[in-house]
Amino acid sequence: MNNIALALVLLLGTVCADLETRDERLSLTSTNGDSLFNPSIVTYNGQRLASARSLNKQPIDGVEWWLSDAQVCYDTTPAGGALFSHSTCASFDPWRDSSIPYRDCLKPPPGPGDKIPKKPKDARGIEDPKLFVWPGRGVYVTFNRKPHVPNNVSSPYCSMYGVVQYMMTVLYDTPVSAASPAVHPWNITKPIQLTAGDFTVPPYSSAGAGPIKEKNWMPFVYLDDLYFTYSITPHRVFRSAVK
Repeated sequence: MNNIALALVLLLGTVCADLETRDERLSLTSTNGDSLFNPSIVTYNGQRLASARSLNKQPIDGVEWWLSDAQVCYDTTPAGGALFSHSTCASFDPWRDSSIPYRDCLKPPPGPGDKIPKKPKDARGIEDPKLFVWPGRGVYVTFNRKPHVPNNVSSPYCSMYGVVQYMMTVLYDTPVSAASPAVHPWNITKPIQLTAGDFTVPPYSSAGAGPIKEKNWMPFVYLDDLYFTYSITPHRVFRSAVK
């Protein structure tokens, strides 16, 4: 399984009005001491989980680096306590134990006629993890990261994509039976890249625009199919399928 293929669909649903909203303060503490932001929260088998992003800005060799990390947290609040008033968090890096370390591509240098920035910036690490529950399957996470540059590729720079979307399983429900030992295609134990194919180019790519940034797709499940809100303007929703 190489990736998840997405097809453009139109969903017609009921518009809900008068939804009650309120602010909730979450006591999430990252393992690296950095502040956390962009949280997502799910409830799974009675357990509340959250994911969030940490960010550390460091000047390295004249470049301001934005170093991101993803954290997954469990709510350990005693019964009757406020949501996530106590929690346990751990760094989430599915490539940590890989024999080939992930190498984030670098931002290409300015080309002829491009404006030279006063303070060059670049980024690496996992950004904006989003948890979601797929009923009957388990808990999944999507996140952004700059594309990996294989060791056999000489150029370290980003080419067509500057940021891509990944997805993987966090907790999986469906057992593998002895009669059917093959792993279910939706039990995604290693990160796979989400691709939008021909739908990518019209909204985001134009002459001189630089690498495409695929960020912050919003996952949701409807009638046991997985969808992603890909963009607001134009409004595009993708239905996914294993390719």
